Amino acid sequence: MENAQVKLIPIGGTTNVNKNMYVYETENEILIVDCGIGFPDADMYGVDIVIPDFSYVIERSEKVIGILLTHGHEDHIGAVPYLLAHINVPVYGTKLVLGFLREKFKEHNIDKSVLKIIDPDIPNFKIGSFNITPFRVNHSVPDSLAYGIKINNNLIIHVSDFKFDWSPVMDKPFEVGKLAKLADENPTLLLSDSLGSSTSGYTRSERVLGETFQMAMEKNEGKQIIVTTVSSNISRIQQVIDSAIKHRRKVVIIGRSIKTNVEVARTLGYLNSPVSVFVDEKEISKYKDENLVYIMTGAYGQSESALGRIASATHKNIKIQDDSIVIFSADPIPGSFNQIDAMIDKLTLLGAEVWYKDVQENLHVSGHGASGDITMLAAIAKPKYFMPIGGTIKSMRAYTNLVSKLGHNKENFFELSEGQSLLIENGNVRLGEVYKIGSVFIDGNRQKSLDPIVIKDRQQLADDGIVAIAIPFNSKTQKVSGKIEINSRGFVYMKESKGLIHNATQKVEKVILLNKDKLSDWNFIKQEVDKELGKFFYKETGRNPVILPIIVEV
Repeated sequence: MENAQVKLIPIGGTTNVNKNMYVYETENEILIVDCGIGFPDADMYGVDIVIPDFSYVIERSEKVIGILLTHGHEDHIGAVPYLLAHINVPVYGTKLVLGFLREKFKEHNIDKSVLKIIDPDIPNFKIGSFNITPFRVNHSVPDSLAYGIKINNNLIIHVSDFKFDWSPVMDKPFEVGKLAKLADENPTLLLSDSLGSSTSGYTRSERVLGETFQMAMEKNEGKQIIVTTVSSNISRIQQVIDSAIKHRRKVVIIGRSIKTNVEVARTLGYLNSPVSVFVDEKEISKYKDENLVYIMTGAYGQSESALGRIASATHKNIKIQDDSIVIFSADPIPGSFNQIDAMIDKLTLLGAEVWYKDVQENLHVSGHGASGDITMLAAIAKPKYFMPIGGTIKSMRAYTNLVSKLGHNKENFFELSEGQSLLIENGNVRLGEVYKIGSVFIDGNRQKSLDPIVIKDRQQLADDGIVAIAIPFNSKTQKVSGKIEINSRGFVYMKESKGLIHNATQKVEKVILLNKDKLSDWNFIKQEVDKELGKFFYKETGRNPVILPIIVEV
């Protein structure tokens, strides 16, 4: 008889807002919900994206029956091509979500036949033994879904990023009726977005931003206007385009990801704008800035983005004017605040008037439910157990404190770290085994993963620099022959540190003298030099440069 137990493991998406990935496992099957990327910290040098550690799934690849996607944001779908490099399984999502993915598959040479479109209006469908009930939710990207997942007589409701929007721009409202029907089946567990737990009230409708864009163009006739937002926020892009049309401006889309997403949304019928309103970037010289609106990437302060290059005055086609209006219409993600501030400073110095949330209201509406949305969801779903997801440690605790006030025992809330499993059986939930889960760092130029040791070395180079020691060695006499040379980059200024370098040279000579019988073993000599100079430099300077002994044949 098959074990009725269901194991749930967050591979990512609990203690960090991004890199969302959840594994539902039975004795014979694994269903994955979402598979997103993360964004590198400032000290992750040369890292373009971070993806989940797939080790657990790859080791059990014969059990995986599919990947089920909730919506089209990168932190939920961006790592799918990297996972499909290891396993070949169907990928389920709505039309827009799979449209975004189809473009990624072209880059990664993945067969698009694995993509399976979900019709949100169907009552339910099966993936292996998992019975799935999709229902619409609202978020900052259209076509977002949540799921009732029924397996082995346990009903789990998985609600990723969401809010209740009763007048969405291009979506239907949250399907409360479907959720209420699931609630009638006595769900065991609710996984739901916790990011807005500390924000009071209810999150506003995306539609209110239309008035802001209208006002910006009405009051700034004759000026260059630039709007930067998240590339997948199609409904917001639609509102900017609508305002541009009303004020007789053409629209220029700039930035690879936003161009791709706009084209996908237009092709699939989500963006309803005439082709004639768009102007190719190569053609903008034929128009006056006052007759254009630029929509571009860079809302998170990325230096390599279109807006980043404009802020650095290195963009070949667009220059900031003295009276330009630059509108940031996105909520900063954790880790991006300093980058955004630096970009705003650069744009200001170039002469732009920059609108951002600290100086102008109604520039951004969150796609995440606030405390009112979160408690409403919990009250409608009526689960026995709760698992906050999609936030941080702080937001998970705020979620528990908030929702428990509805009369739920705090012991029925599970605030999990990545790799901490839950065991679900016969309507009960308990903690299971903890699995070692890491992150994988991707160098975008090579599209290959970087070993964490490489990242650590880069951090050390950036913080403390490098010291190279050239040791001349005569292989015939098996002796050091000539002067030992020490050079530094990023550690100390050589001309002002002659005493330090002289003493370091003596330390190297001492190592060689003490080990003159082992000079043929240069790996050993290098290790000894590294160890001795490491202690010496830290004692003298309090820093740990990368030490690179080099044997020079003479």
